[in-house]
Amino acid sequence: MKDWQQARDAFARAVAIQNGRRAAEQESRGDVKVHEETNPYPGLIVAAYNLASANAGQAGALRSQAFEAAQWIGDEQAARAIAGMSARIADGSGDLAARVRERQDLGAQAVATDKMLVAAISQADAARNPAAEQALRARASAISGQIRELDRSIAAQFPDYAALVTKAPIAIEDAQKQLRPNEAMLLFTTTSRATFVWTVTRSDVRWHSADLGEKQLAEAVGALRCGLDTDAWLDKATTCPQKLGRKAPLGADEPLPFNQERAFALYQALLGPVARDIDGKELILVPSGPLATLPFQVLLTEKPAAGQDLAKAPWLVQRFATTVLPSVSSLKALRQVARKSAASKPFLGIGNPVLDGDGRSDVAMARAKLARQIQTCAVLPTQATQVAQRSLRAVDALSGGTADIVQLRRQMPLPETALELCAVASTFAPVKGDVVLAGDASETRMKTLGQSGDLAKYRILHFATHGALAGQVRGSIEPGLILSPPAAPTSTDDGYLSSSEISGLKLDADWVILSACNTAGGQAANSEAFSGLARAFFYAGTRALLVSHWAVNSDAAVAITTGTIDAMKTHPDIGRAEALRRSISALITKGGESAQPATWAPFVLVGAGAI
Repeated sequence: MKDWQQARDAFARAVAIQNGRRAAEQESRGDVKVHEETNPYPGLIVAAYNLASANAGQAGALRSQAFEAAQWIGDEQAARAIAGMSARIADGSGDLAARVRERQDLGAQAVATDKMLVAAISQADAARNPAAEQALRARASAISGQIRELDRSIAAQFPDYAALVTKAPIAIEDAQKQLRPNEAMLLFTTTSRATFVWTVTRSDVRWHSADLGEKQLAEAVGALRCGLDTDAWLDKATTCPQKLGRKAPLGADEPLPFNQERAFALYQALLGPVARDIDGKELILVPSGPLATLPFQVLLTEKPAAGQDLAKAPWLVQRFATTVLPSVSSLKALRQVARKSAASKPFLGIGNPVLDGDGRSDVAMARAKLARQIQTCAVLPTQATQVAQRSLRAVDALSGGTADIVQLRRQMPLPETALELCAVASTFAPVKGDVVLAGDASETRMKTLGQSGDLAKYRILHFATHGALAGQVRGSIEPGLILSPPAAPTSTDDGYLSSSEISGLKLDADWVILSACNTAGGQAANSEAFSGLARAFFYAGTRALLVSHWAVNSDAAVAITTGTIDAMKTHPDIGRAEALRRSISALITKGGESAQPATWAPFVLVGAGAI
């Protein structure tokens, strides 16, 4: 009926009810989900935007209210992981750090116990076990009591903790205070009919709407990814031709057909209206929905010319350094609470796992032989090795929790990752970084380093190996990283460092580089972006991550990661985001295959990009 005032008032009441339920459930469960069918936040945003357009006097207040509502839409898990990480390392007190970590672990136990209780009472009456149900209720009550007691004791030592571990939205004014003069933060929220963009700088706020509903935006992003991700064609051979209006699938030697016009159109819709506001600034992006699966650097800031040379195209990465955050509150947590790493060592690289490939082809056997020869950086090959793409094919069966080491061993060996890691390690002076390769790059070694506290002595961790999404490794339902498989799998070492195992590591890292494929993915196909490996590493204790949206080309991974580290060493006054931008730009200017966005665009920086 377009009665925007009545609509806003009704949605505002619904939001107040929803927020009250969140507060009550947060205390006992530690994690709260909003059901899509009763989610009032998108409705409030739509009503507020239309009301603000018709009433200039209320525009500022409505914009602020909608900004806070939008923060409830997005990656709750990864945002909470950043906040929790910041709280753990904020104070030098070992007792406080231990208490905060215990609080987070108890929260996870509360959620798991609740799920078991729901499953138990949902069975048919004949199958229910009252004694078991009562035991689960008692366990849930005990955990809830422990959480309340911990919260009280921690709050006395660290008053800001409650604000960090719960996903509470922050006001526009608070966000502005966290921003530096050369930064602009853009918050994106997509509803069924439109995408809303808040552009926040230190001195101003803009709010505009793009006529791209969730369905239209998903189609646009999906079409662009068909020009970026080879797996989009391999797994959905009939979908990409449809999206791109092609009659035939991709040819064997045909480059991925990236549509520059579509990339420019998306830039115009989302960023064009605020082009003057963001000019010359580093961009802090807070995406949600389909936008969380697309690296913004592939957008074009100007209309491309016919037959545009990719090396000379006006890519967004040529103009803007970008950082991704899972939430607005993450910025406050990272900037106000998390100090720089106190680690004494500069770098640890882990890669070149011992794998066999298919064990039959000449290429696989040659690569496996070479990988086994490279045990340290002192025995690097003098001849170049053909690079391989770090991607896995999905499998059908899932089971308990121990990865199928036969499947892991069949992945293509990656001897070139040793070159990558050793090249990065050698850029540090006067003391070079450390590198563990081949059989030493194992789960056992990582967990031993974590338990001894040695892993927390490194400011930068760099994994160069195969990455897997949830369901891609038989035997595990989690995303993870493939390391050297043991002779026989055990519960502590099956060659697969899963996200839950990563979250158990103790880190004090300024950033972690995941030079692998699909490390920006979630824990399931429909989960929030950055909630998989990224969430685990934030939980373990890092401030920033370099992650990938699709299978990376090893040659490009070497160039981008070494280029980023080198830029930071050469120009100590720039941050990670600007260093990454310079490294990618240098690769693009080489032209040829290096200029293909599928080659240079998968990497995005998540977390703290300015320090």
